[in-house]
Amino acid sequence: MLVDGDGYIFQSKFFQNKESGGAEAAQQLLSDVKTYVKANPSKDISTDFEVMVNVYANKKGLAKTLTEAGYLSGEAELESFFRQFNQSQPLFHFIDCGYGKESADAKLRGESPIS
Repeated sequence: MLVDGDGYIFQSKFFQNKESGGAEAAQQLLSDVKTYVKANPSKDISTDFEVMVNVYANKKGLAKTLTEAGYLSGEAELESFFRQFNQSQPLFHFIDCGYGKESADAKLRGESPIS
C-alpha cells in the first residue's frame, strides 16, 4: 500500500498518545487494510497475506501542518511518531521525501522528484 503522507493525516487520538500513538496508528491501518481486503475478495490475493505500507511525506512540512493544527507541540513529536510507526510492523515504512511541492507525489508515481 502506498500512501501520500502529505495528504493523509491520522486521527488526532494517535498523536495524543506520545508513548505509542505511532504504533497504534500502524496497527489500526493494518487492521483496516486486512478487513477491507477480506471483505472484497480477489482471486489474485490469498487469504493469508502480508501488508506492506510505504507512507511518503515531507516530514518538515508535515510537522509544521500538524503543529499548526494542534496535533503536535513540535517536530520532535513527529520523529517519535515516525519511529513508533516504523518499528511496530516489519513492513511499514514512514519515508521522508524532503522538501518540495511534489516530492511525495513523485515518489508515488515512481519518479525522481529532482529534475
